[in-house]
Formats: sequence, structure tokens, C-alpha cells
Amino acid sequence: MYVGVAVKVLLNMHDLNNERAEEIRRVPVIYRGKDGGWTVFEEAVAVSGLMIKRWHFANMVELGGEVCFCDLCKNLEAIRIPSEKSGKARSEFEIIKDCAGEDVHGFLRANPVLRRESMVKFSWMLPLFNDEVVEAFGLPTPFRVVQHTRNIREITENAAKRMNVDLDELRRWQMPYPRSYAAGVYGFVSLLDLKHIGYSFTDKKEINEKERRERRKVALQAYIPLVTGSCGASLARALPVADVLEVVTVLSDKVIPAPIHPIYSEYVEENARLYHSVSKAMRSNVTMYVWSKEKRYSEGKSDSFELKMVEKAADGFSEIIGLLERVGEV
Repeated sequence: MYVGVAVKVLLNMHDLNNERAEEIRRVPVIYRGKDGGWTVFEEAVAVSGLMIKRWHFANMVELGGEVCFCDLCKNLEAIRIPSEKSGKARSEFEIIKDCAGEDVHGFLRANPVLRRESMVKFSWMLPLFNDEVVEAFGLPTPFRVVQHTRNIREITENAAKRMNVDLDELRRWQMPYPRSYAAGVYGFVSLLDLKHIGYSFTDKKEINEKERRERRKVALQAYIPLVTGSCGASLARALPVADVLEVVTVLSDKVIPAPIHPIYSEYVEENARLYHSVSKAMRSNVTMYVWSKEKRYSEGKSDSFELKMVEKAADGFSEIIGLLERVGEV
């Protein structure tokens, strides 16, 4: 089974991909206008797929329960596997058997070289083009640098003595520091290969079926916190003020292309046409679940493709988990 995800969400006051104290990640984006023309913005505030992927991994660990994770993953250290001595180096099967993190999110071991492709893939979270926003700010994602001060209650000789620091150092602690915050309507897409979770490509072996089912379920559940923008830096002091607008989830019994990104107009209708044609070409069964607070889309079933509207933002994930439970996949 293969899953595609597309999310559209309004995020206010976020700092999800900051680079340095005064800099939030900005990238060039090309938009297609309603008139068919193209508009280029050199600096649109965006969130990298690497950042979203890291938080999906963290959610897996948090939700994992009895699922196996290695000590590094339990500590949320998504790093390369340390080098291992030749002759005693673990195989791909041995590594993924002991850790769902390396299984689902892939790994690279430098010595001896061994690489596993990630079973989950993410696009960048990019801002959608809005005429009113661009007219007002000149950018699709307005952002501002805000000065903060640390809340030190008292800067006196007595306070410095109590804290065992020099008074000048205590004053430096209270110095203002800048942070950038942005707002915009954003979207991202993702693909999840459920079929090969728990399968070693180099060894042609599978881990036990009970563990595979649990890992698949957790990999699906780990998407849910991401839909409100809980997937980046500064969450302790700048949890995004989010309004989830649309969530699309796609389930197929064969490989599918990535969903069309929400930055493109009519992306839901475009995805319906894409996956209908894919189901015919691949002789596959594809179901597309759509939740939207903006529009009611036409439900229907044609050939081996079906579009279903769901009532709540996370219902598409629930539908997929329930279906896979019924057929014994999770």
C-alpha cells in the first residue's frame, strides 16, 4: 500500500525554519497566475522538507508505544549510523529489525557503506499566492523582525551576587535579541511507502508481521500533528497560530506519483484527475479522501478510483488506518 498526503494551512506568527537570530528561511518561488502568466518571488518564507521530515520522525518516536527504536532515535538523534568494524557490521535487515526510525526514515552508514532509502518523503512547505497579501506587502509571506528581552526580574548588585555573576554580565543577559516571524497560507505534500516498511531490500527479508503493522500505523499517525504546523523551530515560544484549511489523503495498492502541491490553483481537482488516470494506467485501486473547510468537492467513483469527502481534518488518516486494519495491513 502507498499513501499520498497534501495539506493546506494558514499559519500566523511562525518561526518554523529560522537560520540565524535575525534570519528566517526564504527561497525563490515561481507562481502561475490566473491569466496563465508567471510571477517570480525571490524571497518567499518557506519551511524545508528536511524540517517537516524531522518532526514526522519525532512524532513516530513519541507515538511509538511498543514499537522498537534504537537508543539514538529514542533521544531524537536522527544522525548517520556510526561506522562499524568490517566482519561485524550489521546487515540492513539487522538494523531495521531493531529500529523503526532507520526502517521508515532511512539511514546511511559510511563505513562499511550501506544506505537505505527513506520510506517517507516530504516536499517543502511553500506559501500560496494571494493577490490581496501581495498587494499589501509585496510578498506572498509577510515577515517581521521582533525584538525580545529575557525576563530577568532584577538587575542590581544584590541580584548579581545571588546569581554569582558579574553585574555587567547580568546586564548582557538582559540585552534584546531579534527573532523573525512570518505569516501565510502554506502547503506541503508527502509520500509514504507502507508496503516496504519492515522489508530489507539488500537481504530480501521481512521483520515479523506484528511489528510491521505497528510501524505502519505509527507512520500514518505521525502525520496528524504536522497539519497544524507543529513541525519546526521555536515551537516553545512561537507555536504557529494555525487554521487548517484542507487535508487530502490518498491510498493506493500500487505506486503513485506525489500529490500536486497546494500552491497550484485547483490542486484538489487536479489531484483527482491525476489519480483517476493513474488508477486506469496502473490497473490499481485508488481512494482519495478530502477534507475542506473552503469547498465541497464532488464525490464519486469511476473505474478503480474513488473520491470521498470526510467530516474532520484527520478523518482521512483514520479511514486509511481502519481499512488497513480490516485487511490485516496494520
